Amino acid sequence: MNPRYAIAGLSAGQTTKLVILAYIVLVSSACYLLILRGLQAAPPLAFGGVRTVLGGTFILLVAWLSGQPIIPAKKLWKWIPLVALTATTLTFGSMFLSPSFAGAGLASILGNAQPFFIALIAFMFLNERLSRQQLIALGCGLIGILIIILPSAAGQDNLLLTGTLLALTTSLAAAIGTVLGRHLKLARSLLAFSGWQLIVGGAALLLISVGISEPNIQWSSEFLAILVLLGIFNSAVTTCAWFWLLQKEQAGSLGIFLLLIPVLGVLWALLFRGEQPQPNAILGGLLILGAVVYQEYRNYQR
Repeated sequence: MNPRYAIAGLSAGQTTKLVILAYIVLVSSACYLLILRGLQAAPPLAFGGVRTVLGGTFILLVAWLSGQPIIPAKKLWKWIPLVALTATTLTFGSMFLSPSFAGAGLASILGNAQPFFIALIAFMFLNERLSRQQLIALGCGLIGILIIILPSAAGQDNLLLTGTLLALTTSLAAAIGTVLGRHLKLARSLLAFSGWQLIVGGAALLLISVGISEPNIQWSSEFLAILVLLGIFNSAVTTCAWFWLLQKEQAGSLGIFLLLIPVLGVLWALLFRGEQPQPNAILGGLLILGAVVYQEYRNYQR
């Protein structure tokens, strides 16, 4: 990015990072609304599989048209199945299942709680140390998550509990995929690796869908539009952008931004679906938002 376009007070690199993260947050926060709409025409696993295969194919097409390799470096081949299983199959499988049980708002909150898992896993396997402000931010965020899941943890609503567990599985699987993405040095293989892991993970979802005899997709112009929005502008673009950022920044410091996704997700669910957040979700969401603001304020004060 040209330095003259940098946000006042920030370097060109910081501005680029914030612009990319803003895109990821805005697009990802609307994802559960589109998923719920699309689930009216498609079963969850088939929907998730078609979405990710489309996204991966689009990435490889872009790589080919731009002269980038469409086959990743040989040393990365063994990592594709593992990243595909975590970052795509488990993440998108549970993501597409959870809103039906927990609603778009709660699923968005818990499905994007991965910063806590990212920080812990990165600390254990990448030796990324947690600063005092990171520990404080994560502590506030964890308290917020516990407040949000308290009603479902009480066991009074089995559907809500199922949705909660599925959404948390989304976060855990995505966090593992993120840490793996940070560990790998993708270089010129970034597009090829991103595309193939989406295709392999999506193919696994489609195989599971066939194995459990999910009903057929009811194709329509509306469903195709949703599929394009989710497959290209979400899966393809955000996956490449996220892996690109992971080559340049620590996983833990990037992950804290993802906590903004559920805050916006609850807002979209309220505005477009009329889902009224429960008092515990509001309180937990405020704690999570406070954790993000505190973390980033301390970062830019240094």
